[in-house]
Amino acid sequence: MKTILTYILALVTTFGLSPLTAKVVDLDRTKDVVTIETSTGILYQFYGCEDYCEGDYVSAILWRNGTEGAMDDVIVSAHYAGYSDYAEQNEPLPDSFPHDADFAADFHRDFPGEYFKLYHSAEVTTRLLEDRIEWNEYLVEVTTGTVLNERLDGEADLPEPYNYISYRRVPFEMKPGDRIVTYLVYEIHSDGEDDIITRYDYPLN
Repeated sequence: MKTILTYILALVTTFGLSPLTAKVVDLDRTKDVVTIETSTGILYQFYGCEDYCEGDYVSAILWRNGTEGAMDDVIVSAHYAGYSDYAEQNEPLPDSFPHDADFAADFHRDFPGEYFKLYHSAEVTTRLLEDRIEWNEYLVEVTTGTVLNERLDGEADLPEPYNYISYRRVPFEMKPGDRIVTYLVYEIHSDGEDDIITRYDYPLN
């Protein structure tokens, strides 16, 4: 099984850390080095090929190393994030979302002492949901969407038939056309596909 390293996104603003999702593009098993590429073409490397394959996605935490540019960034943790056919056929998955730090603060307020892992909806597969029963962290699915009408029906940025989302219980005012990012928290130590215990929504515009 691939090494799972947990992280707390609340540290982002405190210690100059930031989240990253990237694709494995090369494996040097002689040197045990994994090379990953971001959606903007930046390459990073870390040790630990284990059973990674080219095309896998990795969720990582970067340390900015006290500089503004990306050339000095250092990966301080990384874990397997799945392989997405959706991502192969559509736009690249985002490296992070504008409200990741806000969600982390809200999560740790409501779940003190607990940890989580973020996955884009396109990365959340049946296999991933089943595997989480062995985790000690909460799986959090992140999706973006658009408010469609005054009834607050929404359309998530996913292919049909997986793109319906309701915003009726979101605790802030919205209007048709507004963009929303939603964090869905799944029950820990469970393999239920619909076992969502709470959600957090934030406006994108």
